[in-house]
Amino acid sequence: MKPLTTIVTMLVLAAATACQGPGTGAAKTTSEDTMQPITLTVTEAARITAGYVSLVSGQEVDPSPDGVEKVGCRTNKESLMSEGPPWKVRRQWWVDHPPRELISGAMSRLESLAAQGFERQPWTRPDPEPLDTKTYHDARGYVVGARAYTTAGGRELFEVTVMSPCANEG
Repeated sequence: MKPLTTIVTMLVLAAATACQGPGTGAAKTTSEDTMQPITLTVTEAARITAGYVSLVSGQEVDPSPDGVEKVGCRTNKESLMSEGPPWKVRRQWWVDHPPRELISGAMSRLESLAAQGFERQPWTRPDPEPLDTKTYHDARGYVVGARAYTTAGGRELFEVTVMSPCANEG
């Protein structure tokens, strides 16, 4: 009788697995399926990122898309490298041996983004948060950060980095 019970159990399991039961046949989605339509263009994202870099750094920044880094919003499944379009527009400004006044002014201007709807990103690393490192983000997907640091070679730097949400060519 044991072989018959085993065969019946296997048939029931096979049928249940094949049928998946009611309501379990939901279509599989990918991140591309769930993305909202993108209306932002690289040109517009370049202009906006330049504005945020200018605001925080206190320096004029060329708003043209020629001086930006484009980071792909998709990941190539074979190489695991980012690719686009669409693209995130990344713009960076930095200065060697920054005077303390420049850092203080830039950090104050960075904090002023809270009045424009930006929220401070919490520090999640286990080590203590450096004094002059802050990052903010807004609901649209823009990320604005600034940090002062010393390289392993002893070089003191201050940088402002802005990243846009995904944008189409144009």
